[in-house]
Amino acid sequence: MLRNGQLSYGEIGDRETGRLQIFTYAALLWQIFRALIEGARNG
Repeated sequence: MLRNGQLSYGEIGDRETGRLQIFTYAALLWQIFRALIEGARNG
């Protein structure tokens, strides 16, 4: 059955979960970079 380009609820959930995982990873990387920068400035 064709859905005319519309996503199912499961596909939408999978896409949003992926976005959340990317955001979480980016936040973790930012914390690491910030700690490195602060360490370089203070040390």
